[in-house]
Amino acid sequence: MPSDALARMLRAGARATVRIPCRTLTLALAALSLAACGGGDPSVSVTADKSSLASGDTVTLTVTVENFELRAPAQALRAAHGDEEQTAGEVTSDGGHYHVYLDSTDVNPLTMAWTPTVNVTVTASTGPHQLIVRLNADDHRFLVPEVKAHVDLTVE
Repeated sequence: MPSDALARMLRAGARATVRIPCRTLTLALAALSLAACGGGDPSVSVTADKSSLASGDTVTLTVTVENFELRAPAQALRAAHGDEEQTAGEVTSDGGHYHVYLDSTDVNPLTMAWTPTVNVTVTASTGPHQLIVRLNADDHRFLVPEVKAHVDLTVE
């Protein structure tokens, strides 16, 4: 059985007794440890507590990240400026914060946050809109490639 299939089964709570040689077991456990610890690319998902609202109302977003540590600004600044070996052009993607945008990431964000939930006041014209959550590195640079998710809203 491929190790990624076994890792998915174990994360889902499956239990199995398998007899395999010790060396194979050691390699399989190492692969499972890496799979369980992440080690992949950062990802983000977002949900909202409501899908329609009046302009000026507040919506609560729940933001879930994988392979990315959400950090408070003080921690983020220490991380961004405390490592003298990090070059000016290097963007680390192990953690930071996120920005929330209305309809486009080409405009100023509505807010910045580093908590799993955030309240956002939406002031917009009547009709369909999107709240976009984009992950940012400690120094506010966007991750490359961009890591973002959105939730659809209707302003009534």
